[in-house]
Amino acid sequence: MITLEKFKTIQSDQNYKHIGLFNRDGAALVRFNSTNKSPADRLEMIEKRLSSPTLTDEYYIIKGKNNTQGDTITDDYIIINENVQPMLKEEINGGTYIPPIVGDKVYNFREGIELNSKLVRLEIENANLQTQIKDLEEIVKDLEDQLAEVETLEETKENPIQDFLTETLKTAAPLLDKYFELKERKIQLAENQQYSTPAASDPSFKNLNKDGADLLDEKIKMFILSQDPETQEFLKQTYNSSGTLDGFFTMIDERDPAILQDLKTFVNGN
Repeated sequence: MITLEKFKTIQSDQNYKHIGLFNRDGAALVRFNSTNKSPADRLEMIEKRLSSPTLTDEYYIIKGKNNTQGDTITDDYIIINENVQPMLKEEINGGTYIPPIVGDKVYNFREGIELNSKLVRLEIENANLQTQIKDLEEIVKDLEDQLAEVETLEETKENPIQDFLTETLKTAAPLLDKYFELKERKIQLAENQQYSTPAASDPSFKNLNKDGADLLDEKIKMFILSQDPETQEFLKQTYNSSGTLDGFFTMIDERDPAILQDLKTFVNGN
């Protein structure tokens, strides 16, 4: 608790841009000065207001801040109302002072004054906290409204990431199906190579070797079965229409030399 003169010294040091006078309940007696009014003018108004005989509370609050934002926490100074102090002294000197009793303890004059001062200070602090709580509740409400608005926009607006994933899955699904189809075909081909020969199990080939299916003939058929469906169909037709292995090789070379080179590599490597 300080006097108004003490606050003037503090103001000259802190130089608050906005000051106002409030009672212990947080109600404004002199509102914060706007940017068009100087703090010095507002301090003169506060001093004049405190001199009014209608202000009978023992204490008032001067709040100081440096901006006008609603969520700004102010610096609060408890100002003694010097106009009511003589009345208190007269009551004490006249014998009307009654020492407070709490429980079994009787407080002396000094302790009673200190206890009363603490009570007043706590009441003022409580009023300030109630004001801050109200301001914070308004901020929370505003944030909740903004969050609800964002959530509403997200529900009504198309999600570009979700759309991208959906389109990607549409494109990737056929590729995955193709991959597993080829994987299954390779596994099946490996099983066929392990347990049987193409000549014995695949009736789509005719035998170019009049004496029987020799090793070279089997390797050629294995190579044909390992190709993609389009290449496989071409090689089967070429194989069945060529009549001889030399004719088969010549027809492949005329159509696609790269396939012939792959065939030679496969035969030599297997």
